[in-house]
Amino acid sequence: MHYEFNLVSQERRSARVPASTWDALISHMRDPADTARLADSAENRLLHRYAIPLYWHAANVDDQHAARQLARLLAEREDLDGLRARADAGDGNAAQALARLLAEHGDLDGLRARADAGDGNAAQALARLLAEHGDLDGLRARADAGDWYAAELAGGPDPWWTYHILRASSDLDEADEESLPLAWTVPLHINLDSLRARADAGEWYAAPELAERLAARGDLDEAEQILRAGADAGDEKSALQLARLLATPGDLDGLRARADAGEEYAALQLAERLAARGDLDEAEQILRARADAGDRNAARALARLLAEGGDLDGLRALADAGNGYAAWALPGLLAEHGDVNGLRALTDAGDGNAASKLPELLMKLGRYEEAEQLRRFGLNPDGSIASA
Repeated sequence: MHYEFNLVSQERRSARVPASTWDALISHMRDPADTARLADSAENRLLHRYAIPLYWHAANVDDQHAARQLARLLAEREDLDGLRARADAGDGNAAQALARLLAEHGDLDGLRARADAGDGNAAQALARLLAEHGDLDGLRARADAGDWYAAELAGGPDPWWTYHILRASSDLDEADEESLPLAWTVPLHINLDSLRARADAGEWYAAPELAERLAARGDLDEAEQILRAGADAGDEKSALQLARLLATPGDLDGLRARADAGEEYAALQLAERLAARGDLDEAEQILRARADAGDRNAARALARLLAEGGDLDGLRALADAGNGYAAWALPGLLAEHGDVNGLRALTDAGDGNAASKLPELLMKLGRYEEAEQLRRFGLNPDGSIASA
């Protein structure tokens, strides 16, 4: 069973998995977890014809992820019968999707029938639709019949609830500050002497907060002194704020010194400042060195730098080298370049991010019918757009 599933993952990234392989895999699927994973693999390739039955099978054994994905795909196809069948079987995801779809179609009778049968999603959608149509009599009739959603919309805001919201706000104003966490009190009352006392007493939040308040009023030297002490003592929040503080006036030498000492946030801020002033090569060099050393934040920043610079070849090479952030950013850059074929290749390889952007790009290029058909029905195994 696991062997058959792995056949898909062993395909070359650029290869389209043939229909015969999918048919063979589906015929041997028994384990619900394997079924859900294979369904995801099919969906990431826009192969709805395989994803739907696989998700259906997994949803039948209470896989909630599969149930959500199935409801979404059935709704995109406007498959009302499929959604009704799932909803009647107790699938809340399908019931919610069905109510939304009926409301979009303006189907008051359909919503009313389901609401009268006890479907809360339909009752809520029906009440909203009646309100949008200005049908106050319809809302009141449903309210008189015990529909809470209709009663709420027909009667306006609940004054009892409004009173308690206002009362809660009043209670907060009268609360004893000393009994509240520091994170609540400081934004309300900027008291530097109190913060200094708390910082001197060793409260972890106080020193970075004090430095932030000092920096905000222009006392940069004192703020830097406080943050340096915290950063040198290993406080991560202080290190992050210090890097940002040094970056604000463009103190590249200060950032370089801390970056050379191995401080992550300083290196990231240095690269960001270098990139902002156009020194892209040095910024990239700093980020690559840290990314190669296993710094995930640097790997993310490097991918973002290449993407924002429009470096499609560099981003693709980084993705091929295993940088997951680059792999995630690549479809977006391909879409910006209008590269339909590039997105199709990634979709065929199972890149769900590329698959989601493909209909959007077709729409942007004015290929509206093609985009809508693809969104609703996905692709056939041969790469053509499915029609049902």
